[in-house]
Amino acid sequence: MDYIVSLVNMFENQDSPYLNPQIYLDNGIIVRRPHSFEKKNVLNFIANNFRDGWCDEVEPAFSHIPCQCFIATTEEGEIIGFAAYDVLRRGMFGPIGTNPEYRGKGVGGALLIECLRGLYNLGFAYGFIGGKNPIAANFYEHYIGAYSSPIPNSDPGVYRYPMKDCHENLYKEKIFNND
Repeated sequence: MDYIVSLVNMFENQDSPYLNPQIYLDNGIIVRRPHSFEKKNVLNFIANNFRDGWCDEVEPAFSHIPCQCFIATTEEGEIIGFAAYDVLRRGMFGPIGTNPEYRGKGVGGALLIECLRGLYNLGFAYGFIGGKNPIAANFYEHYIGAYSSPIPNSDPGVYRYPMKDCHENLYKEKIFNND
């Protein structure tokens, strides 16, 4: 099921809790856009920790200025999470992933909100979350439940024709290991 998010209500309502950027979290985690020279590190993080194809989805984020991706890092600079927007399809959020050691600490929520803010800043009144699975439903409900609604007849949506073999290993073996 796909979901629609009211970005106007999130970022123009004076009572919204999302008016201020969530860059520095209380636990020393920093949420920011990666620099172009960090592309290799970000894609390696994704390839080594998440599902096939997410590198391919996120890579186009680096062809935009500013980058249409956010990362979460420790104060020491270790990447612990990522999220992208407007990369698979116009107006869509995702993918998103957080290192399991840092889940439940607000990292994913901050990444989600900053990406939705990125869509809003591009001029979108609404954003879309494609293929919101039951496992992630509680996460989205917790952070943006009041601003999102299911889209009827949206299943299977944009992911209806998946390829059997995505090229995640291309990033691990061919590009990044030939330094």
